[in-house]
Amino acid sequence: MTINQILVVLLYTIQPYLWLLAVAVAALLLAFLFGRGRGGRRSRLVLPTSLVIGVVAALLAPMLTGSQLAYVATATDWLALVAIALAVTLYSVLLLTPIWRRR
Repeated sequence: MTINQILVVLLYTIQPYLWLLAVAVAALLLAFLFGRGRGGRRSRLVLPTSLVIGVVAALLAPMLTGSQLAYVATATDWLALVAIALAVTLYSVLLLTPIWRRR
């Protein structure tokens, strides 16, 4: 496959989810806009809350794809769940940090 063919397949694969990406980017922009004027340090609750959100998202990911957590058997499946947990944790840290400021 050429790189052009790979990009076409990627574009058709991501196309149904572009609106979700747009909502995620809009939520980040709104969080930074609302949190821009707030001073102070980051709240201590941001990291634990983000970790809980990431673990819950990783545990719910098989259900969202029509699978079950019992079917997660290979190392690739577990690595995908860990990657989901890390990505959602990072996103929630980026989302919550500007909003949860303490003085």
